[in-house]
Order: sequence, then C-alpha cells, then structure tokens
Amino acid sequence: MQYSKTSLCAMLTSKKQINGDAISSEKSKNHGNKTIPKINDESLIPAAVLVLLVNHGDGLTVLFTKRAENMTRHAGQISFPGGRIEANDPSPKYTALRETEEEIGLLRKEIEIVCQLDKYAVGTGFLITPFVGFAEPPLKLNPQYEEVAEIFEAPLSYLINPDNYTWNKKTLRGENRRFLSLQWNKYYIWGATAGILHDLSIKIGHVN
Repeated sequence: MQYSKTSLCAMLTSKKQINGDAISSEKSKNHGNKTIPKINDESLIPAAVLVLLVNHGDGLTVLFTKRAENMTRHAGQISFPGGRIEANDPSPKYTALRETEEEIGLLRKEIEIVCQLDKYAVGTGFLITPFVGFAEPPLKLNPQYEEVAEIFEAPLSYLINPDNYTWNKKTLRGENRRFLSLQWNKYYIWGATAGILHDLSIKIGHVN
C-alpha cells in the first residue's frame, strides 16, 4: 500500500500530539534480551536519529546511510542519519537535524519533523530517540565520506510490511539475543534500524 505525506502524517499524529522534544512512550524494546539495557538505565549514552521520508510523486521512500568501514562503532551497518546528543545541543530533535546536516549535507531547513517514535535502547550502550521527518526531492546532499560510505532510499511500503521482517538469534556476551532484520536488494537492515522501522509500522497500524 502506498501512502501520501498527508495520509501518513494523519496516521502518525491522530492518536496523540507529539512535539519535537516529548517522550512518546517509556516502552522497553529489549524483547527479553538480558544483554540489552532498559531505557531508564542512566549509563546509556543519549543519541538521536532521523527517519527521513522522501516525498516522491510515486510514493514515499526512507533514506538510509551505510556507515563507513573505518568507523569505531557499527562499521558498515545500515543506519539512519544521527548520532550522540552533545552537551550543547538544546534538544534531541536539534541533534537529529544537526547530525543529518553534518553526515549527508541536507540542510535542516529542508526537513519537516512531524513526530517522535519510542526511545530505543541498544546493547552497544546508546539510548536512541528517533524522529520522523519529511523532505521534498530532489535532495541536495553532500555526504561526509569519512562517516558515510553510501546513501540510498527504499520504499516505505516495503519497509513497513511485517511479512518482510525476520526474527534472528545470536550470542552476545554469553546470552542469546533476538533481533529483527529485513533485506532490501543488496542491503541487510538489522538491529536498532530494523527495530525503529518496525515501531514505525506499529504506529501506522501494520503490526499489532
């Protein structure tokens, strides 16, 4: 099913109004994994990401980055633009926009933030605050190749289809860990990125 910007905005904001700095839900995303901290763990490093929806005439897409292979954390993984919340950032929303501009060169004035998704704790020690925003094509990008190896888009309709997700298991720190993944062409999307997309699918009503 294809969504327009108008219809999707209505779905995301119909149940509750969320300003750019509000906490949408204090719901844990650890899926029973003992190795994943709770979101109220004060040792977690706060971070923010942007789920950027590109408003093409034939349907919405989601923008992703592939992290450079020389990165200290999450090298080579598929991710959303974003990063650590710095001490002088006035809000998580500001961080998401700042990091997006720094990583892919898209100016924050070109992005319309519409809502915030649930916070997401990951086993690498970060507490991620995801925001959903829109941008109109053509995007004027200027990637920072020291951090970003590649930028690509995938159809929202594919990404929010629950049939495209798989639950996986791996051993981490001596514990069995479950995580979501999906494949889009040559891109393997997993971990927090897949989990956040799954949460977006819940917000839209595709997953119970």
